[in-house]
Amino acid sequence: MSKSLPRFWEIDQVTNPDVEQVMRLAAVLDLDPLPLIALLPGRGDFTDALPGVQPYLRSKYPELPEEALKEIASVVRRYGVDPNSTGPAPGEDE
Repeated sequence: MSKSLPRFWEIDQVTNPDVEQVMRLAAVLDLDPLPLIALLPGRGDFTDALPGVQPYLRSKYPELPEEALKEIASVVRRYGVDPNSTGPAPGEDE
């Protein structure tokens, strides 16, 4: 990716950014690329591709003990959220 490309994105001179470039930029910035890719024209909703809370935490923080993952899932359940859910609750994204 050229150094000037992010600047072109900033000033709206790129109407359809390439997914690969967005993924590389996300990696450099240590960002999750899925929300960025979902913003691209014609890319749709990535909700089905998202992991649940426990698999996400296990992947993002591999050093986290299993007991911590269970405790986090318990807190999430206490607030009425299914820790295995991969998307928003009905009406939550409106």
